[in-house]
Amino acid sequence: QASLEAVMRQHGLEFIQPASDAVFDPELHQAVGTVAAGEGEGEDAGPRLELLRRGYKMGRRILRPAQVRIIEG
Repeated sequence: QASLEAVMRQHGLEFIQPASDAVFDPELHQAVGTVAAGEGEGEDAGPRLELLRRGYKMGRRILRPAQVRIIEG
């Protein structure tokens, strides 16, 4: 799998994999759901993203946005 990713990167493909503390960007992310934060998690942390399926872009063109779930604090 690592070699396939290396070949994809050589041809200019970039992966869209937002970090959990990233801000939702509708141009890069597709929200497929929203859930409340579980118990014990910070209420004031603000919304976080959970990556469900990474996206792809080539240059400035989005081939597939990353699918994310928004976790509200």
